[in-house]
Amino acid sequence: MFYSAIIKGINFVGIDNSTENVNNRQVEFLKDQLKRKEPIVLISHIPYNLNNGTGQPEMISMIDLITSNSDKIVAIFAGHIHKSSFYFTGNLCQYTSLAAFQGGSLNIYIKPTSH
Repeated sequence: MFYSAIIKGINFVGIDNSTENVNNRQVEFLKDQLKRKEPIVLISHIPYNLNNGTGQPEMISMIDLITSNSDKIVAIFAGHIHKSSFYFTGNLCQYTSLAAFQGGSLNIYIKPTSH
């Protein structure tokens, strides 16, 4: 239902939203991950509708948590829609790709920034 791994200073956080819902444990897990010092790349199956906080209460909480922490969550990678796209909500970008069976892949290069 959730997982995280820190790789080269980036916290990759996976949240399983494949049922189009999340639960309270997943929301609390993301809250805990946001307390860490590393920037977060969020990975989920279904893209989040960040401009429309509707749905079950836990999904609304998740969307609010994501959008209010767009300085800490640097990107979202998702699938499900089998379409290559990216779109911004504020300074947060959500990326999707064609499915692997369609020959799709997505190469992302993350460069550290100087502060």
